[in-house]
Amino acid sequence: GIRNKVGDWNTDATVQRINYKDGLVFTLGNRYPNGAFWENGSQPWGNGIPGFGSFIIGNNGVETKTTQVLLSAEKPYTKESGWAATLAYTYTNTKQNNDNNDLTDQYAFDQESIDAYPFIPSKVARHRFVATGSVDGPWDMLYSMKLTLATPIPDDGNGCYGFGAPTSATAVLFPTGSYCTPVGIFPPGNGRFIAGGKIFGYRSIDLQATKNFDLTAGLTAYLRVDALNVFNYKNYTDYIENFGNNGVLNSNPVVYNTTGNIEGVPRTLKLSVGLRW
Repeated sequence: GIRNKVGDWNTDATVQRINYKDGLVFTLGNRYPNGAFWENGSQPWGNGIPGFGSFIIGNNGVETKTTQVLLSAEKPYTKESGWAATLAYTYTNTKQNNDNNDLTDQYAFDQESIDAYPFIPSKVARHRFVATGSVDGPWDMLYSMKLTLATPIPDDGNGCYGFGAPTSATAVLFPTGSYCTPVGIFPPGNGRFIAGGKIFGYRSIDLQATKNFDLTAGLTAYLRVDALNVFNYKNYTDYIENFGNNGVLNSNPVVYNTTGNIEGVPRTLKLSVGLRW
């Protein structure tokens, strides 16, 4: 990384590479009588150790590969200037050899072993930009703004778009022998910001105004008004999946569910009163 000072601004350019290896993972040790894990597209869930049940293998093998680039600039607040600002852009390219959305889930039962899992994009926005600003204003109040923009987060999971009945000679299976394969697919963006295309998965503008009252003896009262997500952007988190069939991935296999859950809050007005000492 490189840090520098340009006029009143503190700047930072950082590149980070992290390779994480040998994460704990549990896989299915069951096998069919002929020793195979896949048979007609099915797993041997009913073929455990006689008299005991399913055989779960604990091993090491989960990996993530992450490259990040951070560019930031900060103009600190001074009483003389009466304002402050920060600008931060992050590029993240991260991949994992597991189809779990949550890497704290250490179970990988969708393939014969962790070695059979391809690397897919992790659930992180590829591009993220955050800008903040504050300025002294009328009535001795502090006015602030925060802008957050991020591109979509991929949908990680098991894409089942093979084809045919298990016993069909025309069945289409993936190279592992399954009808499904781990996928990490970025949905199209659901909105634009001011101009350009619908490339964003998350958008928010928050405004804030604060008035402090000096009560002497180190005691300060404050009145704060927050307007969150002032443009009422809908930042969806749920997906609609239509992967395809016959082993062919659709052109838009994953899109946001526009009637599903959202991240953050809808347009919200919040009033806070408090004391500091």
